[in-house]
Amino acid sequence: LSDEESKQYLRKKLTEEVDEYLINESLEELADIVEVLYTLAEVHGHSVFDLGRMRRRKLFEKGGFVNKICLEYVGD
Repeated sequence: LSDEESKQYLRKKLTEEVDEYLINESLEELADIVEVLYTLAEVHGHSVFDLGRMRRRKLFEKGGFVNKICLEYVGD
């Protein structure tokens, strides 16, 4: 596949894997999603470690989802 075809395939694959997870909420399906995400990061010139660092930075700056808090509105 060309670089662009590879990106398109991986985007389609990500959607497919998320759909599978929504049907079968298993650790195996989550692992498939993570694998596609890791590969997409690499396709865009980033490492798995870069992705992890970005995840941690955003977690520190904006929080995560573990506390089950939903932000519904952000003002100007």
